[in-house]
Amino acid sequence: MSALTTSGKLSFPSSSLFAGRAIVVFNNGLHGFDISEDIYAENLLDALGHLKKRAARLVWRNSTPMRVANDLSKRDPERTPRILERNRLASAFAAELGVPELDLHSPMDARPDLFSPDGVHYTQDGQKLQAELIVDFIDGKLA
Repeated sequence: MSALTTSGKLSFPSSSLFAGRAIVVFNNGLHGFDISEDIYAENLLDALGHLKKRAARLVWRNSTPMRVANDLSKRDPERTPRILERNRLASAFAAELGVPELDLHSPMDARPDLFSPDGVHYTQDGQKLQAELIVDFIDGKLA
C-alpha cells in the first residue's frame, strides 16, 4: 500500500483506494526491521495521519507476536522487544489522533498453540480466531 522512498519518507497510493470502504483496519510492524524505531515512528505517524484524512473510519491494529521457530513455547528473543516498542509507539499515536486500537497481540501471545511452526504465521485456527476478534471489535466498538 505504501513504500519508503529513497528520501526515507512514505509514498501513498491515491485516495481512490479507500472509496466505498466503511472501515480501514491498518497495521504495519512485522516488516521493516531493517529500519530504526525512530524512522518507523516518524513514518507511522505520517501514515496514520494520512489514512485518517482519507478513510471513513480508521482502526489501528497492533502487531502480533513472533515465536521461536519450532519451539513455540518461546517468544522470539530478538524481535519481541522491537514488536512491543513499535506497538507502544503506535498505540500512543493512535490515541493522539483519536484512532481506535484493536489489540491482537495480547490474545495471540496467550495462544502459542495457534502459531505455525515458523513462529510467525498462524494455523487456520489462529487465523479464524483473529478474524473473530476483528469482527467482534468492529461490532462492539464501531457499530
